[in-house]
Amino acid sequence: WVGNAVLAWLRHVHNRTELTLAPTPEICAELEAQGFRNLGVLSRGVDLEIFDPALRSAELRQKWGAGAETPVVLHVGRLAPEKDYSLLFEAYSAMRAANPSCRFVIIGDGPLRASLEKQHSDCIFEGAVSSREIGRCYASADIYIHASRSETFGNVLTEALASGLAVAGFDYAAAHQFIKTGESGLVAPFDDTKRFIADAVRLAQDASLRGALRGNARAAVSSLCWEQVVSSLESEFARIAGISPSPTQVP
Repeated sequence: WVGNAVLAWLRHVHNRTELTLAPTPEICAELEAQGFRNLGVLSRGVDLEIFDPALRSAELRQKWGAGAETPVVLHVGRLAPEKDYSLLFEAYSAMRAANPSCRFVIIGDGPLRASLEKQHSDCIFEGAVSSREIGRCYASADIYIHASRSETFGNVLTEALASGLAVAGFDYAAAHQFIKTGESGLVAPFDDTKRFIADAVRLAQDASLRGALRGNARAAVSSLCWEQVVSSLESEFARIAGISPSPTQVP
């Protein structure tokens, strides 16, 4: 009953406004089904300078024990239960069985880190890194697998695409919006974990597929530079205020 009361209050507050923005059309549809009105989509941006394939580092790959042809699998996120790490490591185990040369690098910290490090001593846990170093980590990997299905958007997916990685995830949130399966990444139906694992294995085994997906990945999110996202927000504000948007480009 507390949840229903909170939802009713939020609906009352939001429906008094001219516009409520959500990161994906799916979230807008969920809100509309719960009685929210005046909804619009404002995507998250991605910094195309920080997340750039040009930052790839042979030195960093060597630190990870990876040669030029070694498939490096990356995961970035808070190491917490809601990220579905059991499925993530199940997928990686299948990838390693299909291609023993795979390396798995995990960036981030959280309450599960100690137990995950103990259970998966063959993986590389880098912990938290700086905002500038994270771009070098992304660019120096080859594959990004995203097992979580609890995100409202999934910034890590767009960061991985901007960094030129071959991505496997579920057909929802950012992956649904920006990945064309077989062209810029691989997406499995929301409840099909077997397909997700099979997609991850394909990326581990098929170097030509990895190369094709990596070549198309950055273009899939080229419209998400922050200048365009902020310009869209400015246009919405101007529309609501009944004024012409400023022609000045947002820095």
